[in-house]
Amino acid sequence: MTKTTAVAIPVPQRRFLYKNYKDEHMTLPSMALGSNRLDLVDDLVSKYLASGPATGLSRRSVQLLLPLVHDAIHVDNSAFIAKLMQRGFEVKHFFREAVEKHALRCLTLFLETGYDINQPECDMKPPVWTRTTVDSPITFWLIARGANLNAHAPYHIFTPMSFAAQYAQAGLVHAYLTDPRGLVDIGTGDLLQYALDRKADVLPVLSMLLDHGAPINEGLFARHLASQNMFFFMPRGPPLHKAAEKGQLDAVRLLLDRHADVTIRDTKGKTALFYAEKEGHREVAEVLRQAMEAAKVQHL
Repeated sequence: MTKTTAVAIPVPQRRFLYKNYKDEHMTLPSMALGSNRLDLVDDLVSKYLASGPATGLSRRSVQLLLPLVHDAIHVDNSAFIAKLMQRGFEVKHFFREAVEKHALRCLTLFLETGYDINQPECDMKPPVWTRTTVDSPITFWLIARGANLNAHAPYHIFTPMSFAAQYAQAGLVHAYLTDPRGLVDIGTGDLLQYALDRKADVLPVLSMLLDHGAPINEGLFARHLASQNMFFFMPRGPPLHKAAEKGQLDAVRLLLDRHADVTIRDTKGKTALFYAEKEGHREVAEVLRQAMEAAKVQHL
């Protein structure tokens, strides 16, 4: 079993800001949270639930104490949330907030009580922690507890690593790729496609992905039938098509140098040269035209 290295996560100073809730029944639990009087929580919740009808639109429910959970996560008071959970409070929708606040005690509580860290947010969205892949300490903390950089939704193969390929610093992308635990399935998530959308370090990230075996000549969603069916209307080509359409001359040259096949046609029957010409990228079109001629000569 791989030994997990402890990761120190800087946690911001947390100060409870007592809120004078309009609902008097939430004022007392809020004060209990502020003073960490957990012994009062059960009694206060019982009184709260007993203060209104059990049915109907105005019925009292422990879920109506929702604002207090935001407060508890803000100060990372997992014991307070555990008390509410014992009374039936559902917290599955608060995992993202706990991640964003680096509320490690709350995150640990959620995971220990059965939260599936890799469940997709919905049928089209990856796990709720996906955006944290730009933040190395919390991401590696989650990975040590089962987070999978290759997790994705049923109908869209966009993964946390896809997000990292587009938004994370190049050094962090490299850290994910070279981690000895083998965190990244290089063929999942169309990583080259998303790297082309970066605002900086496009070429270094493309290079490191290619060095680790990213499939250079596969079309978008090539390995995921459900995504193909969902996005059937889109022209889906390999990364060279996208770089050509965006006018990314240096990326086009890099992909060609790394043996991108300039003759490949996308799902609409178009080549990368077609998109470069269509978008008016003359330099890119000329480079692709020369590559097409060279490819024809090789096949004579």
